Amino acid sequence: MGRRAGTPWGRAVALAALVGIAPSALASGAEAPGSWSADSPLPTPCSNLAAGVAANGHLYVMGGMDSTGAPSKTVLMLNTADTPHHPWTEVAHMPTARADLAVGGYSQCCLYALGGSDDEGKDLDTNEFYNWETERWGTDPPLPFSRTQFAMGVVDKNLYLVGGYNDYAGFTERGVNVFQASTGTWTETNELPTPRKKLAVGVLDGKLYAVGGETQSGLPLDTVEMYDPVTMQWTQRAPMPTARSSLGVATGNGQLYAVGGSNKDHLVLDTVEMYNPVTDTWATVTPMPTARAGLAVAHHPYLGLYAVGGHDALGQPLDVVEVLQTPVAWPSLPSPPPASPSSQSTTVIIGAAAGGGALLVSLAAAFYIKRRRQVYRQQVARLTMARATASPSPASV
Repeated sequence: MGRRAGTPWGRAVALAALVGIAPSALASGAEAPGSWSADSPLPTPCSNLAAGVAANGHLYVMGGMDSTGAPSKTVLMLNTADTPHHPWTEVAHMPTARADLAVGGYSQCCLYALGGSDDEGKDLDTNEFYNWETERWGTDPPLPFSRTQFAMGVVDKNLYLVGGYNDYAGFTERGVNVFQASTGTWTETNELPTPRKKLAVGVLDGKLYAVGGETQSGLPLDTVEMYDPVTMQWTQRAPMPTARSSLGVATGNGQLYAVGGSNKDHLVLDTVEMYNPVTDTWATVTPMPTARAGLAVAHHPYLGLYAVGGHDALGQPLDVVEVLQTPVAWPSLPSPPPASPSSQSTTVIIGAAAGGGALLVSLAAAFYIKRRRQVYRQQVARLTMARATASPSPASV
């Protein structure tokens, strides 16, 4: 007798039947799964801002420019534990107002905000960190030189600053500087092969991916270069299908997502493309509902890919917040039992289910994401109660 659907193997087989079509669809170049929805808009329209997801699971948005072009020191937190629409809360301001900065997480309690430009358009060497447990800001040693329109990635608690523009020197950067937050020291490593500004960086499997950007003359690039901190070497990877600058990049579920930006005709884009580092290939993802450049992008492990703010084709800042339900990381399935006539019949059923699969994949993904959200909210609630009874946290790292 074949195994029943109620057994662990039977349930795994049913799940495999639901998701079996997804890998073949991606391999054939079809549009990757994922759908966009709106979340709570920003309290104030903003572009050229930065965002990061902290270890507490909340999304933080920092700095940027308002509709007058003035840089901001505002820090907003999106409470991702509340539903259906997550509220924004204004928390402690950055000491330094700035736009075109970079934000990255360092430890279980801190987000770093580096560089950017001030209200006169001058580059900054500012290095400030925010402790979300105490809601206080601290200052660390400044950047080796002022920098704006660069990108940052964090690997093994080291902050890597890549590319950008140096106003004092008047050129586009290829330099890569590394900040070791635990010791407060700066070092240099191998230069970016392609000097560029307005690029984005994502981290996958301990490696940095420098994506897109533009040349000194303003020509958008499709260039993708990967840096391995172990070998300290840069490697050329498959270019993006769409050349663009002022885009956002985030990584999740083992993939890299390149979102929005502007092209050589200075048109803002709704384009979303997904990179698979294993196959070194790109796939097209459902476009954003709102085309924009100068946006902030961050991936939440339970809620999806957040695209925050940015500006429209006229350069006007936006308050739009949209979320892409990214393809979920499906749980591993147990090894199948030895083949038998009944299990061969089961295989036929699996193939038939996979063949019909687009709708079933969507339903299975929706159920799985909903369950992950429920678990996440329970975890946040327990964490909040535990902190309420715990002793006060230190004021700095």
